[in-house]
Amino acid sequence: RRFESFDAATLGHEGRLRRGINRGGHAVAGVIGREPTASYESVLRTYLRTIDRLARQEDLDVIVMGTTYLAPELHARLPKMRARIIRFNAALRAEAERRHFGWLDKAGLVEAQGRAGLIDPLHRSAATHRVMADAFKAMITERAGART
Repeated sequence: RRFESFDAATLGHEGRLRRGINRGGHAVAGVIGREPTASYESVLRTYLRTIDRLARQEDLDVIVMGTTYLAPELHARLPKMRARIIRFNAALRAEAERRHFGWLDKAGLVEAQGRAGLIDPLHRSAATHRVMADAFKAMITERAGART
């Protein structure tokens, strides 16, 4: 709630000063009292290790779903993030396909919803979650039919 009120006071207003205050406030809040965030490499390594462990289970079908893009205003503040997400999803997809697992392109589904699919710069709307659930359901049905 504090972030929401801070954002309400500093975002959406004209002026570089307020945007600068918002950016600086988030940067400080992201450092104070928090553990360091995991590196891209360690997160990817953990995901790939999880896929490997799942692949060891006999007769287990898996659908791997990557991550999604952030809202455009966040990508503007984090210019390298979109490329990192693309690389991350490509690595997960390649591993899923190598293991004959399903791949659900969550980023593509979410991006197709556009800005209307977001309730704020980071969180997806109920309608977007419904689209993802429907895609999962269709993929599960398709994969279950292929196995019988």
